[in-house]
Amino acid sequence: EIDGVMAARLLKEEDAAAQAFFGDTAHFEAQVQNEAALLLKPEGEEPPEVHGSFRYFQRHTPEGFVVFCRTPIMRTKSSIDEKVEILLDTSELAAEAGTGFADVTHCKVSDDHRILAF
Repeated sequence: EIDGVMAARLLKEEDAAAQAFFGDTAHFEAQVQNEAALLLKPEGEEPPEVHGSFRYFQRHTPEGFVVFCRTPIMRTKSSIDEKVEILLDTSELAAEAGTGFADVTHCKVSDDHRILAF
């Protein structure tokens, strides 16, 4: 059996070996991700969903990330004057996580439009 100290040492050695082996592949990984993103056809904008006084919709970036947005429904102004509010940008989540990846498929807004669950 392996005790905690020995297991920690083995894990550190394994991590160092993996870093040594894969350390110079960062450029290749970025290239593969960029090529994969180009192969994914953006789905365009999904049909908007009207909820209360807002129109909710999502957009897709060229990199393959989803951006969840909303615009207020203004009956007195034209749609050109509507301001798009970005509620959630999955590219920012991926950057914060440090993984370059974020998978958010659904969002739900509270009835008072102040909380977004995802």
